[in-house]
Amino acid sequence: MRKMGVFLGLMLLLNLLSLSVIVTAEDEYDFQDLKFAVTPEGWDNIGYILEKLGYSYDIILFDELLNLTYVSAYDVIFINCASDVDYYFQLHGDEAGPVLNSYVEAGGIIYASDWAYRVIEETFDDAIKFYGEEIEDNLCKIGQACNVSADVVDPGFAAYLGDNIVTVEFNMDAWVVMESVPETTKQYLSGVVEISGEGPMDVPITVSFSRGEGYVIFTSFHYEAQGPMAETLMEYLVFKAVTEDITSTVESSLTGEGYDIAYDIRGGINQDETKDYNIEIDESGDTKFVLDCYGE
Repeated sequence: MRKMGVFLGLMLLLNLLSLSVIVTAEDEYDFQDLKFAVTPEGWDNIGYILEKLGYSYDIILFDELLNLTYVSAYDVIFINCASDVDYYFQLHGDEAGPVLNSYVEAGGIIYASDWAYRVIEETFDDAIKFYGEEIEDNLCKIGQACNVSADVVDPGFAAYLGDNIVTVEFNMDAWVVMESVPETTKQYLSGVVEISGEGPMDVPITVSFSRGEGYVIFTSFHYEAQGPMAETLMEYLVFKAVTEDITSTVESSLTGEGYDIAYDIRGGINQDETKDYNIEIDESGDTKFVLDCYGE
């Protein structure tokens, strides 16, 4: 049975004393209408997670990432962690960077994991500071294999998961460590991880950032190693892709009215299914809920 996507945004404006609810519905978008492309599997296999969720995809080769017309045919491009992609972007980053930047600026979405970090460095170098990047190339590949109790930093993602902590498995050594991100980059997961030669360090684990009409999501871990959590994370991120257009419109309108975005929840339910979200509001004021529904 097909799931219906739900976007729920909770907006807060302080110093007023009213509550309002807006409910709208959209039939234009369908998860099955999205076109996905995935690079060949390597240390990670994001295609495996998409298959488990029932989504089809095309394999996209690295050379095809140099062709803007070709990549523009896809709504979302997943770039697996692999030694090949790391090496390829060392050689062709100057060519691929402008293409992928134009793709995202025009509304495309890129998901990259671990050693695909060179996509970020070559294309969006101000969005993430990787460990030691200003000292020596490849110095950021110092994460050690470990299981981490990660903090769910994003309130909307925490509401979707129903928990503020999830277990993340780093199944291999030499994974890429993010040292920090600017305020314009959104964190979803962070945690204290084991760093070779440095000991424990609290670092971002999953982040996203916008460019133009599109955005990029990067994870230091491998999706395939996460078990059920990977499916939950991927499903949430696919919902984010489907609902981004209407979400951006709603957020732009409400922030223009002076509202702050407290929660941005994406999720799905089946017919006759119910789902509860626990939302905490620490400050009094005018509270507005916006609910958008997609699907059948």
